Amino acid sequence: MTGDLLQPIPLFESLSKDAKNYIINRLRMEMFSPGELIVRQGDTGDSLYIIASGLVKVTKREKDSTSHELARFQTGDYFGEMSLLGGQPRSADITAITDTITLKLLKQDMDAILQEYPSIAVHFSKVLSKRLRDVSQMNFTSTQAISVISLYLPSGSSSPERQ
Repeated sequence: MTGDLLQPIPLFESLSKDAKNYIINRLRMEMFSPGELIVRQGDTGDSLYIIASGLVKVTKREKDSTSHELARFQTGDYFGEMSLLGGQPRSADITAITDTITLKLLKQDMDAILQEYPSIAVHFSKVLSKRLRDVSQMNFTSTQAISVISLYLPSGSSSPERQ
């Protein structure tokens, strides 16, 4: 695999070829059958998924046990970045609709990438902010201003102390 694989993916498109190749070398391929759950809402998020081929649906479960489909992702789309970068639990179920192949990036590998290429953190923060803004606009019909601040701490790091 080469860095060209990441070119059409907004999360990675402006990174250098070296940075893309560094990331490619850390991706793990996973295969899912139709109907198979890829991530479960509420689970700890420790990875990002890129859809290499296939189609998945994003489903949100409500407290009253109802669920509704929020979106569908296809080849070239990605999900899991908010859990990976922010450490929050998964916000929805992701289920394969067709045979699906994903490329999975684990948090420990993201930590290594950020050690090697610290400038990527700023890039990911911008992309994460845009994704959060897009999701927020789906949930709000008012013209509220939304501000997002993203902090990233490598695995095992403690919170920065206040001074």
